[in-house]
Amino acid sequence: MKAHTVKAYNLIFPVYMIMLLSPVLWVFMIIGNFLVDSLVLLATIAILGSINSLRIWKSSIFRIVCFGFLSDLAGSLLNAILAFTVLSDFYVGMTPYSWPGCALLALPAILTAAILIYILNSRFAFRKIGLSLTIRRKLALSLAVLTAPWVMMIPLDAWNAFFQLFGFR
Repeated sequence: MKAHTVKAYNLIFPVYMIMLLSPVLWVFMIIGNFLVDSLVLLATIAILGSINSLRIWKSSIFRIVCFGFLSDLAGSLLNAILAFTVLSDFYVGMTPYSWPGCALLALPAILTAAILIYILNSRFAFRKIGLSLTIRRKLALSLAVLTAPWVMMIPLDAWNAFFQLFGFR
């Protein structure tokens, strides 16, 4: 009897899920997220005219980065669930992350992550700092919009081309 082989063309996780498996990429992701979250937080504080920017940053940045990671992970999981269950019939014969329309697939995941970033930061990251509810919500909204995982909208083929430029396969 001939052995039966199964090819799983549609079971390719997006690149941001693969990043979670690499310890080296974790270091870059943590540093990158810390820098981006810090930049967005400090810029928003400056725009709002808050005078205690260093105190606010020190009191909240750790939670902001952690909540961002948790929110991105939740969005990634939603993206994988949608790709492999609900929308799998749409992708007959192709990888869901290799065509430009993957941006549409990513929108619910990005929206989920952004909403979680907003809720977690407004309720927990800024709660004990002594900021008004309005300022907390503005800071959380800024972080949600500007630090949402927009990278999910980049097709896997574009990521492959990017990594091949640097000699990765």
